[in-house]
Amino acid sequence: MPINFSNGDTLSNAPSGTENKVRAFGSNTQYTPSSGTKSIRVYCVAGGGGGGDATGDDSGEQSDFGASTGGGGGGAAIGFYTIGSNFTASIQIGGGGSGNNNGGESKFTPAGQYSGNGTLDATGGQKGSGGLYGGNGSGASGGFALTGMKGNNKSTSASAGQYYHVPGNGGLAAYVFGVFGRGGHGSGPTGGFSEGGSGAAGIVVVYEFL
Repeated sequence: MPINFSNGDTLSNAPSGTENKVRAFGSNTQYTPSSGTKSIRVYCVAGGGGGGDATGDDSGEQSDFGASTGGGGGGAAIGFYTIGSNFTASIQIGGGGSGNNNGGESKFTPAGQYSGNGTLDATGGQKGSGGLYGGNGSGASGGFALTGMKGNNKSTSASAGQYYHVPGNGGLAAYVFGVFGRGGHGSGPTGGFSEGGSGAAGIVVVYEFL
């Protein structure tokens, strides 16, 4: 059964027992626990940074092909909450950065009666560049905070005064749910201009214990 990220659908094949609901959110929303939920574990992943823009110059006697570096992976935070009455949480999902832009921040902000961690705040990955070094992976605060992977550097070669660059891949998010939160790949090689690849949006995943 596909997950509807707009409302956090329950997986129909989730395991039975104490941990029997897994809900995923890919857009800004308000979280309300399923009936009977006693505690939750939350994974909050930020958006990945966009790959850098590439420039080159193939208009003259020399053929100079430029490329760019990958964007950094989004940060992540993991939290655990024992919940009481009137518990809700605000969910913010960070978008993936377009070429040459940072990724967006993801947050899980609890309210009502609960014990455990407070707000989980994951920072979006940093953008790549046309320089040599990839964008840095970003961190988080609250709960168990993790840092995303740095985007790959580009590689370079030169011959007879001409240069040729190879783009770098984007870094993985600090906690991996498929490609969510991954940094965008660098672009190129190009003899003109090429926009960097977009990073992937973040995600919030909630495991409910009944």
